[in-house]
Amino acid sequence: MKTNYGKILPITQQMQGSGDIITDDLRLIERLFMPIKKLLKERWL
Repeated sequence: MKTNYGKILPITQQMQGSGDIITDDLRLIERLFMPIKKLLKERWL
């Protein structure tokens, strides 16, 4: 398996992970700030 950064990862059975499927048409700057905004909302709610 190869990452977006070109790093090769060994494939092993029952690897755990998570991913995000992004379908919104957003600008790059909006995509960069979305995780920060989410963390701030979760912290103060």
